[in-house]
Amino acid sequence: MDTVDTTSSTTTTTTTEINPLNLPEIRLLISLYLDYASILACCQVNRAFLNDFGPFLSWKSVALERRTREDFPLVLIQQHEHLILRLVLEDTQVFINGWKFLNCRNLKVLHLCVDSRRFDDDHGRHPAIREVGAQMQELVRQNLELEELRINWKPMSLQHRQILNRDLKDLCSNSIRRLQLYEATCDVDVINALIDHCPRLEELTIEGYYFTPDGLYLVLELKHIRKLILDRVACRHGVVAFMGAEVRELRLRYVLLHEQAGPLWVFPKLELLCCEDSEGAVPTSVLGQWSVNLDLSKVKLRNTTNLKETLGCLVGRRGEGIRELTIERNSMWTLSLADRRMFLQQTPNLEKLNGYPPRSWASTFQSCTIS
Repeated sequence: MDTVDTTSSTTTTTTTEINPLNLPEIRLLISLYLDYASILACCQVNRAFLNDFGPFLSWKSVALERRTREDFPLVLIQQHEHLILRLVLEDTQVFINGWKFLNCRNLKVLHLCVDSRRFDDDHGRHPAIREVGAQMQELVRQNLELEELRINWKPMSLQHRQILNRDLKDLCSNSIRRLQLYEATCDVDVINALIDHCPRLEELTIEGYYFTPDGLYLVLELKHIRKLILDRVACRHGVVAFMGAEVRELRLRYVLLHEQAGPLWVFPKLELLCCEDSEGAVPTSVLGQWSVNLDLSKVKLRNTTNLKETLGCLVGRRGEGIRELTIERNSMWTLSLADRRMFLQQTPNLEKLNGYPPRSWASTFQSCTIS
């Protein structure tokens, strides 16, 4: 009897696990729930992530902050530089190392922050600090439709200030309408040169600045400026003159005067005065000068000390011309009932008090409550 042996074969199947993030479909679904910063971080993982997450970035506004990694994909920005309308550049090192190779030509808004502490050890001799101004001038020059420029450059030494004065003095643009100087302690003649070189400039903001006359006089010639904003500004000893033949709106916030008389304000066409967090001497120094428009119609006072003296000066000079008056609620309640009644009697043409018609004491109290 023959015996047949049957041998059974066993087949082994090996299963390979796939990371879900390696699937383009999964990355597409994830990108729908990520914010701009997360998408930007995903673009820095590898080339596959860059190709999948890159199209979801919004290129109208690009912000490079101080924490931006040095290996930021500037190549990706180069591919979409024609779409960038607003550029906020806070990382000076990224600007020096990579941005000079870009060619943005459609910018509407440019915010540039220069951290001089990176170059403080060499007292301005580092070649990188000298390139910042040249790159800034080139960006402004090649963007023919640039409307807003904000410069945040606080020099850390005398050499840095000389470089800042040189670079800003040569800056020119025929399209800039709004200029903001934040802690840019450049000389006043440089600011005057900037105004001359930007003929379409309408709004000037100076924040974190000390007006210090070298001699007896210091003149800021505003010329074609229509709106002036002074924020955290101090006028030291000496006469500081603000000459603005076309200024219609003046906004003062945290303004400190070392002289009781204050600076000289020459605004013959001023229509709106707004004082916030200011000493009582600040609005009084503006309202008490005959070189300010006598037909001033709108006044806004917020957190202003010595409100009674300020309103007295307002009534004494322009009581019949005031049409709109806004007073912050806490400041309004510092006036007595008799003072408020007398003020309304002395402003017969007042149409709006904190947005409401002051027809009766009830409306006056109402406006003080909800402002």
